[in-house]
Amino acid sequence: MDNITPVVTVIMPMKNAEAYVYDAISSILKQDFQCFELIVVDDGSTDASREIVESFPDNRVKVIAGPKTGAANAFNAALNIAAGKYIANCDADDLYPEDRLTWQVKYLEENKEFDAVCGMYTTMDSNAVIISQFNCGEAPESITNELLTGKTRTSFCTFLTRHEALLAIEGYRSFFVSSYDIDLQLRIAEHYNIGYEPRNTYYYRLHDDSITHTQASNKRVFFEETARVFLQQRLANGMDALQRGVPPSIPSFEDLPSKSVEQISGMLTSEAWRLHRDGQKLKAICNGCKVCLKKPCSLTSWRNLAALIVK
Repeated sequence: MDNITPVVTVIMPMKNAEAYVYDAISSILKQDFQCFELIVVDDGSTDASREIVESFPDNRVKVIAGPKTGAANAFNAALNIAAGKYIANCDADDLYPEDRLTWQVKYLEENKEFDAVCGMYTTMDSNAVIISQFNCGEAPESITNELLTGKTRTSFCTFLTRHEALLAIEGYRSFFVSSYDIDLQLRIAEHYNIGYEPRNTYYYRLHDDSITHTQASNKRVFFEETARVFLQQRLANGMDALQRGVPPSIPSFEDLPSKSVEQISGMLTSEAWRLHRDGQKLKAICNGCKVCLKKPCSLTSWRNLAALIVK
């Protein structure tokens, strides 16, 4: 692809992801749509992550040094030098389905009234074993107005967005240590139209080293709630507290982060009862068994399995 301008730039912030980054990059290189560049932003890795990235003999894979001030600024560093017409995001521990870029590029090429398109996502554990697919909606539709109510149905990592739209709103905001993707979705919706397709677009890996499970739970909740409060402020007054230079104080007290096993077990349980309601009792019981294997000492897990069997 020498001297060919890429249609898509995939941005991958990375810090100490040696256990997963090879698979993440491989999933992007396996895309049906091949006219892309992948910019990996090494944001201060101290393990073998960078060496793994540089081992790929593909000139579409580029690695740059990040500012070492968090994933939001790492993403923006790549956004500002990206050559693609469209921008996608992939965390260094997650995966893309092989057809993702093909259908998303086609969608935006054929639907000029939309500036971004997103989809469903599937969760998996640290070994890439599928947990459940999130049903984020069963019909193709615009979700712009929905986002303007503060509701986010999917992850920004499922988005393909026009480059100029992200540049216009200046990408992520570094105030958000987490939930920067929620803040970004809400800000995009204030200026641009966002389409949704009920197709799996992303494999999200749950493990204890992810930011969700290393950040204090109260701080994670704080940033999620603040993103939605900021939306209300902008809709009411044209600017939010961060834009006015008076952001709220971040909680100083840090409680314990949640463990990935708790999140995985909760998702499996929810999926089990969804399958049960849909009449797929055997699959529901299988999910119940997976919860018991994840948490064999949990009486609640065994009671839940018994209920799935009896009802």
